[in-house]
Amino acid sequence: MHRMAIAIASDLKDEFITPCGICRQFIREFGKDTPIYMFKNGMEGTFHMTLSQLLPHSFGPEQLN
Repeated sequence: MHRMAIAIASDLKDEFITPCGICRQFIREFGKDTPIYMFKNGMEGTFHMTLSQLLPHSFGPEQLN
């Protein structure tokens, strides 16, 4: 069994950065249950979100049936 997570980091000191809209849709289509971790500059803080929190009411492959 493979485990995968997504880590997002930036040089912003005061806030976390989240995936852009295109990245969120890509994650939705290919890694819906993949945990997403965001880091502040210098790894001083970590924040975890699920895709459903970042992209509620999303459109995915199952809507094409």
